[in-house]
Amino acid sequence: MNWKEMVPKCFGMVDKVYAGHEIEKQHARKMISAAKKAGATKDEVADALCDYLEQVSKDDMHIEAQIRTFRKNTAKQSW
Repeated sequence: MNWKEMVPKCFGMVDKVYAGHEIEKQHARKMISAAKKAGATKDEVADALCDYLEQVSKDDMHIEAQIRTFRKNTAKQSW
C-alpha cells in the first residue's frame, strides 16, 4: 500500500483529529515509516495530510491545528 493511501486512517472518522486515539497513532506510525522508506520528506507528508483534510473539512483552523500536531509529534524524529 502506498503511504498516501494510509493517510485517512491517521485521523478520527468523525472528528478528523490527527492521531487522537491509539489506533490512529498506530496508523500514523506505520504511514510515517512507509513514507520515510519511500523517500518522502516531512513537508511532503504534511502536504498529503493537508490535501486529505481539505477534501473532508473546510475548516482552515482545524486543518492548521492537525498539521501543527503532526509537526509537533515528528519534531524529534530523524527524517
